[in-house]
Amino acid sequence: MKIKFIQFLILFSLFPQTILSASVLRDTIIVDTPMMEIVTPNAYCIVSSYINCSYKHGLIIHADSVIVDGINKKNGFFAFSETGGAGIIIHGTGVEIKNLKIGSGFYEGIYLSSDGNYIHDNEIVGCRDSGTNFTSSNQIVENNIFDSNGMAIVPHFGSKNNRILKNIIDNNQVGIYILNSDSNIVSFNKTNKINKRWGIAVVQSYGNVGSDNNVLGTDKNSLGCQDNYNNIQNASTEVQLADNIFLNQYFVFQNYPNPFNTTTTIKFFIPTDGELTIEIYNLLGEKVKTLLDKKVTAGINLIRWDGKNCNGIPLPSGQYLCRVQLPNGEIFNKRMILLK
Repeated sequence: MKIKFIQFLILFSLFPQTILSASVLRDTIIVDTPMMEIVTPNAYCIVSSYINCSYKHGLIIHADSVIVDGINKKNGFFAFSETGGAGIIIHGTGVEIKNLKIGSGFYEGIYLSSDGNYIHDNEIVGCRDSGTNFTSSNQIVENNIFDSNGMAIVPHFGSKNNRILKNIIDNNQVGIYILNSDSNIVSFNKTNKINKRWGIAVVQSYGNVGSDNNVLGTDKNSLGCQDNYNNIQNASTEVQLADNIFLNQYFVFQNYPNPFNTTTTIKFFIPTDGELTIEIYNLLGEKVKTLLDKKVTAGINLIRWDGKNCNGIPLPSGQYLCRVQLPNGEIFNKRMILLK
């Protein structure tokens, strides 16, 4: 079994406190690896086999702006015996996990302790507790999550501003469980097999929006709610645009695509008209571009950046910070990666 690395230097820890460089690991066959760790930012890793994990966790990502790609949903991590860990643990921000298969034996499929990550197009099967467990401002999109003994999708207690979109959630104890977690968008999710208890459960939470979900459970049909206020539910199965969801909350989405080569799009939602500023900074803290500084109308808004500075000169590859100051004074910072 092989892991292939491209574009960036990646550091892995194969054993506790042992750090090896990507040049040492290149084309190395890895069998029953105790644990792997990515500690270098901007790493791009292609997982080229389905890796048998004998340790507590499969992969731990400590660095920011890492991409892990399984290519075809057949490559990834599984535990041949039950562990108390997770297939992937993410401590960095701006991490993208895609096209992986994470198999049975793990306690959790993907565990995120950090904000602002993008988990999409993965298959997560047979976890003993939860398929995905995450903090704030993460995007959980178009994943297949099934046969979990616990919850397929669960934001951390107290998290907010997550987007849970277009996931297929089958045969879990609970499909989506939101406890004391505010201002999340839950839309287009569906099930083909009935989940064993609730489809979607929302408990002691505020300002969440559910639209066009068809996630069903046996105990409660589609939705179980308890001690909530100002949550909006539309449980119809008709397909509508997610951009038609309106909140009484401000929200800035992660730019897409990210990383990007020529152009990236920044999307934000404001509930009322107001003055808004969007600026781009390099890692030295220098402002390189003002994208927007004017009054904008309420609703979903889009603005594009072409990777050029204020003089129209293309900027070099690297990390940039998008700083969005909203009409209510709140500031969002989004990390962007320009690759050429």
